[in-house]
Amino acid sequence: MFWHLFKYHFKSSIRNKSAIFWCFAFPLILATLFYFAFGNLLKESEKLEPVPVAVVEMKATKNAEGFKEVAAQLSKKGDDQLLKVRNTTLKEAKKLLKDEKIDGFYTLGDNVRLTVKENGVNQTILKEVSDQYIQMSKMVEQTMKEHPEGMQKLVKAMSQDMVENRQISLGNEDANMMVQYFYALLAMVCLYGCFLGLQSALHAQANLSDIAARKAVSPTGKLKSTAADFLVGVTVQFLAFLVAIGYMWLILKIDLGNQAGRILLAGFFGCVTGVSMGMFIGCAGRMARDTKSGLCVGISMLFCFFSGLMVGNMKDIVEKNLPVFNRINPAALITDCFYSLNIYDDLTVYLRSLISLAVISMLLCLGSFFMMRRKKYASI
Repeated sequence: MFWHLFKYHFKSSIRNKSAIFWCFAFPLILATLFYFAFGNLLKESEKLEPVPVAVVEMKATKNAEGFKEVAAQLSKKGDDQLLKVRNTTLKEAKKLLKDEKIDGFYTLGDNVRLTVKENGVNQTILKEVSDQYIQMSKMVEQTMKEHPEGMQKLVKAMSQDMVENRQISLGNEDANMMVQYFYALLAMVCLYGCFLGLQSALHAQANLSDIAARKAVSPTGKLKSTAADFLVGVTVQFLAFLVAIGYMWLILKIDLGNQAGRILLAGFFGCVTGVSMGMFIGCAGRMARDTKSGLCVGISMLFCFFSGLMVGNMKDIVEKNLPVFNRINPAALITDCFYSLNIYDDLTVYLRSLISLAVISMLLCLGSFFMMRRKKYASI
């Protein structure tokens, strides 16, 4: 009986032209507009500008001489130029750093020390240069002493390694800034399941739907019928999510990450949350159908706004000022799932977000169930 109900609820859902447009067509239109607005920025690699840095020789040593040679090689003009070096005094280096004309300065003596004013990508590059030199200092000194002709090859290898590291760092930063909009769009697709959830709730309330009125006098249990309707909503919405992400991946060629399985799992959890939210709104209060439909639109778009759909850094602003809201905003949790898979090596943020979505969905479903049970009708 359950699968019989599922079958006919599914047919009914896919014939709902309004819901199908908002769940399937609208996200594709919006994704296309996003792509033409700034999609090319995702393909363009940022031109690597040399990092301005000062070198201060405090004491003439082999270590200082070796590092100056490395810095000189890294400063050679070309496509792979990594540093823009100034040889200065300590006083001048401090002034340049204070005036933000350099990103840091090295002091050379028995050791190589780096001084920076703030943290950033360029400062990280400077630190990696000094760290890598310290690790390879013995090799550099030995090469300078025994095979000076091989020094250039050694430094070139170090330079290439540092340039590749910088490309990865900058590439991720820029791409994520733009991909964030597509992550938020996918979150919107998930939350648009609220329309199908609302439909499920309306089909269980005899005062709001003719279908529900007929169900109320049928021998079929309300719980079984509502569960079938809920499962249909999740299924249809997840299909909409697959269509949207497939369009972004295969047609628009948006790089959403290489962990497809985990991305789809996050999308499924998001769809469950969206349908649960719509069902909760549909069961709450005695409002008219149109009022509840308007609430679904308003609440889902409000969540999406604070996840970065309209303003890319909005989620970061909320995180700084009201972080607890990001922990209960389903759209922010969904985007966190996608973002963390593309940025972090561990799954802490991803799993935390999935658990939060599961808890929110469970609470919404329980709330819907209890509100639905309390509703009785004197006559139909």
